[in-house]
Amino acid sequence: MRINCSGIRSDEAVDKVETAPCTRTRDTQCRCKNGTYQDKDSPEFCLLCSPRCPDGKVKAKACGPSNDLECVDQQSGIPLWGIILLICFMGFGGLVLGVCCCRRCNLPGSGAATKSRSRGWFCFSRTPEDPAALDNAHNLAISNRDSLSSEQEQEEPAGVLVQPAGETQHLLGRAGADGSQMRRKLLVPANNENPMETLRECFYEFSNSVPFPRWEPFMRLVGLTDNDIFIAKAQALDPRDGLYQMLTSWLNTKGKAASVNTLLDSLEKRGERHAKERIEDHLVRSGKYVYEGGEAGPAVSQ
Repeated sequence: MRINCSGIRSDEAVDKVETAPCTRTRDTQCRCKNGTYQDKDSPEFCLLCSPRCPDGKVKAKACGPSNDLECVDQQSGIPLWGIILLICFMGFGGLVLGVCCCRRCNLPGSGAATKSRSRGWFCFSRTPEDPAALDNAHNLAISNRDSLSSEQEQEEPAGVLVQPAGETQHLLGRAGADGSQMRRKLLVPANNENPMETLRECFYEFSNSVPFPRWEPFMRLVGLTDNDIFIAKAQALDPRDGLYQMLTSWLNTKGKAASVNTLLDSLEKRGERHAKERIEDHLVRSGKYVYEGGEAGPAVSQ
């Protein structure tokens, strides 16, 4: 049975490039162009790569034909220079420990030399040839050890400040109360003359940031019915415009009650924190939105 070779369709020509031609044993091989990637859940088209990591995160893996830009928290990993420094410190510490051990083994009458000969560890010192001298030195070491132990037991700790249990619980309670008052700062349109149009201009950023398989669950969470979703998808001339049409239908339904904060909170509930932070960062940097109160700092999650 012979199967015809498949090529790049007209709707894929903008996003994909051919990497290998069709042969007798293999079909045409294609991949997404630079700056785009193909999600495993939406192989129909290529998605735009994230331009950069959100604030507080660092790049873990660059965007490629089969994956988006991957970011991790700055505190989640140890930098390379930290690992090298740690290895050097451990090696130096091991060297110092070995030298100290050998020096202790070389001390006459310490008893360590005799034990080290049987264990085969670091020490290769010479055992005193006179058994009487060895016994005298060993007894002297035991006497000094017992004397030191008795002196340490008689000493009382000084300068130690003990925190009362009640005061500790009070401080922890105040810290919890202060933390519960932290709320995410709301976004407000920078242009108050037409807030609905400002919101509409942001819909394409949602299409680029929210993964294709999450579009419908996301719209159901903000209040769009299955019938509205079906109609919006039918009105979209391109599958990539599906979410834009759904958001437009949602905006027409909600009217002035529609808010970009509702959409961002819904993404947070769906577990799409990366998409939510990327969209929020874009809205502020583009100048379309500002944080309530005129502040330009990053959002603080609840």
